Amino acid sequence: MPSFFDSVQPSVGRLAFLSLCFFLFFFGFSSAISVMQVPAVDANGKGILTTIQADVRNGSGAVYIDVEPFISVETQNSAKMAAQQAAKAAGFDLARHDVFFKIVANTEVVDGPSGGQALALLAYSEFTGKPLRSDLTATGTIEADSSIGKVGGILEKVEASQQGGIRLVLVPLGQAVQNGVDLSQYAQARWGMQIVEVKNLSESISLAFTPNGSRVDSPAHVEPPLVLENVASLQSNRVLPLKGLAENQTAQLRRMLLKLDPNSVMAQVVRQGINRSDQLVINGYYYSAANEAFLAQIQTDAYFLSNVSKSELLQRVTALEAELDAYRFFEPTETSLAWSAGARLRWFWAKERLADVRQRAEVSERALPLLQDYAASANWLSAAKQLDEIARAQGGTPVPMATWKSYAVEQVRTANQSITANPLDSESLFHLKAAQRAYAAGDYLAAAYDAAFATAFNQARVQLGDWKEGQLDAVLPKSGRLGEYSDRVWAQVYYAHALYSAGQANVSGDLLDVVNAVKLEGLSKALAQVDADLVRRIGQPIATDEATATDGIQVTTTVQPAANNSWLLLGAAAVLIALVLLAFLMVYARRPKDLTNVQRLNLLEQGLLEGRISEKTYDKLNRKYGGDASTRPKAKPVRKRHP
Repeated sequence: MPSFFDSVQPSVGRLAFLSLCFFLFFFGFSSAISVMQVPAVDANGKGILTTIQADVRNGSGAVYIDVEPFISVETQNSAKMAAQQAAKAAGFDLARHDVFFKIVANTEVVDGPSGGQALALLAYSEFTGKPLRSDLTATGTIEADSSIGKVGGILEKVEASQQGGIRLVLVPLGQAVQNGVDLSQYAQARWGMQIVEVKNLSESISLAFTPNGSRVDSPAHVEPPLVLENVASLQSNRVLPLKGLAENQTAQLRRMLLKLDPNSVMAQVVRQGINRSDQLVINGYYYSAANEAFLAQIQTDAYFLSNVSKSELLQRVTALEAELDAYRFFEPTETSLAWSAGARLRWFWAKERLADVRQRAEVSERALPLLQDYAASANWLSAAKQLDEIARAQGGTPVPMATWKSYAVEQVRTANQSITANPLDSESLFHLKAAQRAYAAGDYLAAAYDAAFATAFNQARVQLGDWKEGQLDAVLPKSGRLGEYSDRVWAQVYYAHALYSAGQANVSGDLLDVVNAVKLEGLSKALAQVDADLVRRIGQPIATDEATATDGIQVTTTVQPAANNSWLLLGAAAVLIALVLLAFLMVYARRPKDLTNVQRLNLLEQGLLEGRISEKTYDKLNRKYGGDASTRPKAKPVRKRHP
């Protein structure tokens, strides 16, 4: 479908662009005194350096952000969290001041929370009046407990930093090793650059204000050993096939270890994965064990592919796409339902991730940034095949996929509404996209399950929105509840996985471990309900509606104009004038492209499902465009628009 801007006359588009440029120039100007070059990854997968400025003025505790060329909800939330945590660390009264950030990037998109650590350091510099060292940069999210969270594109960001003359890069704990390479050693030997892992904002602050050009001592990170309760006896025998899968995955890792230099960083990563997986199997955390081995396998595969060219990677992508398309699943039965769902989910995860790899590979200059995602797709397909074999072994009478069509629509729509209302979790969006892909392919079993992932993960983020330190025990799952899911395979294993994450949270105290535990606990509850609902629909009359579950997601963000500053009031007036002009140009000078009748009918169906048109209007237009009124889906009540 053509986008809005596709239908605007070229001359109007240029005028609209000039109006926006006027708005950004007038409103974005400020006399920031704290500046940092911050690495990012652009839409083409290339590392770049952005410039971030910070300024603090008298105000009422607001945080404003001006991003050229794009802003998102995650960027806004990250800026607010950064200012709050920096004020806490500095003992600064944020309620009586406003913070202004300006981010300028030579790229299409500046998005996500990965600049949180840098924003916090800039705000701290403003609050305390201390100058940051000019050869410093930082990447990582900032969380509500001031911990620094993991981000993607570390290798690309380090390379961009080197090109910009940076000599000290602060990265999240556990991310100095990428694709089997210890960047702290590599960068030091090749560029004389220090890569230092930090766990929280306090550690970042201790390093960020040292003299320019000086070497720093890396913080010591020694955590007590993880002690896990043995939950093997608390689970039913239904989950035992997953134990075998975990043991097979670990055996494969052992074979890979024989191909590695025993003294290499990659060999160390693999040994850690094997040892952790073995420990988890012994204690009954079968999914967690398989997942640890899975993650180590992805890193190992990416390591062995590190020398492939971009053209070779695209050939591998094409071959994997063909292998995915050629695979045929065992038809689900009531007894194999959970295993069939698990297999199909991973097939669609592989499909979704591989589509992203191909899209990025078309514009990326190198293959290296895409290798882990490619390896993840390949390993998801492998897992899908193994789970499908488990499903085959269960036997039973096949259930028509159409049995779950209407239920899949409900689940995907619920997930869509949850994410649109509170777009707080990027993992949720991935699962929603995969659910929509599954629905479009007619796999309503996978669509219903993946939509449950999306909703549960996003709701967990909403639940943790007001989380405060000291509430750890109150929000973490307890082992006593594991038995509640004894008749539901995936609810059981994901709850056990939540207990594993809870154990990690108790050791680290990091919010990200808390988030994972709460998300997984919510997922267990959601999957238990979905499993029961799907079983209940077996044998019932199959609905004949043609509902669609691929509703688009649109998130609207706003940046409030600051009060108490006359120049900002003038800026607000300029904003209003620019936006009114832009709206006039866009509304009155549109030149829409013609749609086919099939496209019109699809839009009518979507409008009916979303409650934007009545059944009477639908029937009238459906006849006009040659549709079949007997296929009309069940409509929502038409929503009244409020001023």
